[in-house]
Amino acid sequence: MSVNKKIACTLALPAMMFASSALAQDDPRNVDKSGPFFGETATGKWLIGIKYGKMQNDANGFSAGNNTGFMVGYEFSRPVFYGNAAIEFEWLEPSSTGSFNGFDNPNDPSDQPKYSYDGEWENSVRSLYAVYRGPGVLYFKGKAGLTASRFDATFTGAPVPVPDVREDKTTVGWGIGLGVHAGKWIDIEAEYAGNQGSSDLNYLSLGANVRF
Repeated sequence: MSVNKKIACTLALPAMMFASSALAQDDPRNVDKSGPFFGETATGKWLIGIKYGKMQNDANGFSAGNNTGFMVGYEFSRPVFYGNAAIEFEWLEPSSTGSFNGFDNPNDPSDQPKYSYDGEWENSVRSLYAVYRGPGVLYFKGKAGLTASRFDATFTGAPVPVPDVREDKTTVGWGIGLGVHAGKWIDIEAEYAGNQGSSDLNYLSLGANVRF
């Protein structure tokens, strides 16, 4: 073998080995897809949002209060029915109390308020939801999950001191709404959330989310 051929073989062998290694790395069968979600990675974007709205009590004689809060979530990149799925945690605190009326006529039990005396109420809420957002600039939003609430009622019109009411409850909550992509990273959403601690409590809100 000539000197030139020996040099060519010496240069070609490492080049072939390097090319084989590169091709093996590009082979999709060699991409590591392992992850915590059913054996696959779950890439996506984080969500942070704020919301404000009316906490409504459908019981007779109750007026609405206001709640303000925030949301933290993670939206998965993989499409679900042409939309996106997410996991979101919400924290809502009262920013103003609602009021309620006592019995108008104790001798008439029909259509009577819940409590005997006038007072004020508020409802703190913590929720963990599975969320679906549909496709499009204007999109549908649906969510369902667990909701934990702390309902407080204080009496202001009682002739004698009456103990305050506190009810802690965890139940299945749900919500529906409409949203719009106001920019590449910002969403504006209007929502109605039901079962905010009980079937009588619901929350009508307007919020803004940032994704990153």
